Parts: sequence; C-alpha cells; structure tokens
Amino acid sequence: MINSDQLVVALRQAVEEIASTALALVITAGDSALQRSQLTSDYTAVISYSGAMDGSFCLSGGLAAVTVLSSALLAEESPRAIMDAEMQDAFSELCNMMAGGVQSRLEATLGSIQMSTPVLIAGANHQIFGDPNSICLNQQFTVADHLFFVEIFYKE
Repeated sequence: MINSDQLVVALRQAVEEIASTALALVITAGDSALQRSQLTSDYTAVISYSGAMDGSFCLSGGLAAVTVLSSALLAEESPRAIMDAEMQDAFSELCNMMAGGVQSRLEATLGSIQMSTPVLIAGANHQIFGDPNSICLNQQFTVADHLFFVEIFYKE
C-alpha cells in the first residue's frame, strides 16, 4: 500500500536531487494536496507506472517554467523563448528523471515498479484528468518565480 506522506517525501527528494545535480537551479517545494490540481498548464509530460505502483506521473507547467527547466537541462545560460523539438525532448527527459527518482525511492518498500516512456502534451491552458478511481497527489514547485507542478495518480 502506498503511503501518501512517503510519496510526497520521495517526490520532493527526487526533484531536489535533480535540481541540484542536473539543473543547477533552486527549486522550492510549495503546497501539496491529495486532490487534482485546478491549475492549467501549457506543457505536460506523462509517464505511466505499473507493477507495484499502478498509475502515472505528470510534470506540468506554463511556458515560462518549462523553458527555464528545459534550458537548464540543456546547460544553456538563459531560457529559450520557444519550445522547439530539442526543448520538448529535454522536458520529457526531466519528467523521466523525476519519475525515476520517485520510482527508485519507493521500490524498496513497494517492490518492482516499471515506467513507460514519456508522452508530451502541448496546448495552452490544458488540464490532465487521471482515472477517477485513482488518488491524485498534487505537488507544486517554484523555479525562477515560475510555478510548475507534479501530479501522481495512483491506485491503492
């Protein structure tokens, strides 16, 4: 059984580790809740979990946050203004890294968790809806004064 407090800790640790090692950015964790976010986003990268955890990991944000994160992964000094194919790949890879960080932190207690490859959704002001029978952990973060968030949908 998945403990929501353990999931929050695993997510925050994974994002903090990636921020410091791969991005060289300060990312601040904000509010978390066990409900779907009411925020909209311009980009969402989604990875499915299966095995000991059945659900999905969604990394979402507006263009400003997403370009800061993606540009940092590409080791660029300043964020690009647009999300070209290289930036989209970088954002998808960030989702993969974060979801993998959560996976590795939970496998010791839950068992083997498999992940799909990321899928990128683009469109102004969209929302993601998971399985209505799933629990949704919503965790907000801030980077360079821009909000982004992660939603983890999972079944008990």
